[in-house]
Amino acid sequence: MKIDNIQAGKIKLSPAEHGYMVGLLDDDPHGRPQQAGEVVTYERTEGRAVSGLEKKGLLRRVGDGKAEVLPLGGARLQCLVCI
Repeated sequence: MKIDNIQAGKIKLSPAEHGYMVGLLDDDPHGRPQQAGEVVTYERTEGRAVSGLEKKGLLRRVGDGKAEVLPLGGARLQCLVCI
């Protein structure tokens, strides 16, 4: 099932969640958005933002300080690149 970028763009994010997602784009050396299935890291101070993103179906925690980008999260990151 293909996730529509418009659907992903309609999800309301808190300022911390939005900041974390934008930070993911800034962290990539190639300037491309992370794709579904990629594992990203987060610091302890970003845990609340990651928890919110997990509840909204954008990320899934897979270990201590690591989260997997889900299809909806990949589509949301793609939306952020277009802005």
